[in-house]
Amino acid sequence: MKNDGKRRVLNMAERPTAHAGTNSVHQQLQISLYHVEQTSYQRIRIMDLQKPHWIISHVLSGEVVTITRDETYAAKSGDVMIHPPHIAFSEIADQCGTHQWLAFDASLSPGIELFRLYQTPLVVTLSDPALYSQTFSRLLQCWQELSSPLRDMSCSAAMAQLMAFILESWRNAGSVPRSSALAATDDRFAALIHYLNDNIHHKITRRDIAETLHLNPGYLDRVFFASYGKTPMQMLREMRLAKARKLLETSDEPLSSIAVSCGLGDAAYLSRTFLRQTGMTPGQYRQKSHRIKEGYVT
Repeated sequence: MKNDGKRRVLNMAERPTAHAGTNSVHQQLQISLYHVEQTSYQRIRIMDLQKPHWIISHVLSGEVVTITRDETYAAKSGDVMIHPPHIAFSEIADQCGTHQWLAFDASLSPGIELFRLYQTPLVVTLSDPALYSQTFSRLLQCWQELSSPLRDMSCSAAMAQLMAFILESWRNAGSVPRSSALAATDDRFAALIHYLNDNIHHKITRRDIAETLHLNPGYLDRVFFASYGKTPMQMLREMRLAKARKLLETSDEPLSSIAVSCGLGDAAYLSRTFLRQTGMTPGQYRQKSHRIKEGYVT
């Protein structure tokens, strides 16, 4: 299969939309897609391969042994192998089979790598392999349609579905975390990001954050910024504003309660911060959101 050799940066942003119920979706998934392919083989001998991007390989048929950092796993039909970037892996199969694989990077706003946040193991058994395979085939078709004006949008939609299938399957299996032996340098920040999210309503200082990793605050700011383009305190502020937006969209709570829930002090501080970041007051944002939810026909 020929590839155009170009990196495809696919953005899928779901904004508040009108539908039954009061809950809206306000999450952005950014995907950079580098390669999509379905490959059949008689046997596999991939030894110590290292890629700069995430690799996901669905075992459509056959069985393969995969080895990463001296940890060995068996992947059979209906499993997906998830290989982190910059970590060497091997795949060995003595019988024929077919893999559906892709190379990509994926992150959630505010700049958190999808599979750093969700620490899936190297092998995940799909809950519905047939549906995953159908969606992959649709992605492959979109990937090959180089002249289609809707190529990026179609690839983005299919990729988002594939990621959701994998994470849902992982959750259904008990959310077993990735082995610490497979951790990359940036994986140590996954626990910190969970800490920020779990304590979003508490007063958290720069020193509190650094102490979770037993690091100097200045050093943590530098290494975290190198990975995410922002300091931990800046990411915390973005998380708080995202939660405030959701509460403004989905509830009638007073600003004072929302401010407390989001760790933003009081209504006055929430209003100032919200206006500075969005260009709207919380009240204006809430009114706009409610107008959207009124529906097409009233």
